Amino acid sequence: MYVIQARYPKIIFSNETAAFLLGSSEREPFEISVTLETSTGSLRLNKSGVKVYKIKKDLLEVGLIESLTPLGNKVRSYNQERTFCDFVRSRNTIEMQEVQTYIREYFRSKDMNISQLMRYAKLFSIAKIIRQYTEVLL
Repeated sequence: MYVIQARYPKIIFSNETAAFLLGSSEREPFEISVTLETSTGSLRLNKSGVKVYKIKKDLLEVGLIESLTPLGNKVRSYNQERTFCDFVRSRNTIEMQEVQTYIREYFRSKDMNISQLMRYAKLFSIAKIIRQYTEVLL
């Protein structure tokens, strides 16, 4: 992951990869997932087996943090709340079991921040869906 980050400094590790870096995933992801600004080219990343998500520039850095890889290197990734929103937004392209596991683990976490989650959900226009999850799982 560190090498990919060094070669492509604009990427942010997201979705399944962010969940893994946060310690919220049961297994290491089969393919690395990253997010880039909509106008950024991603052909080389796609050809190298990296799953690329794109988002508008003003939403790219929402929830950005530094995470440590399993080897102790610092990389850019998203926090728990942003990862939750990404899972919900991408729920049709990610294994449902992976989505459910992450959401369940998030609500078991002592570090969850529901107000921040709802702020992000409004930014990404998924507040109604997130509210349904929170009503069922809280």
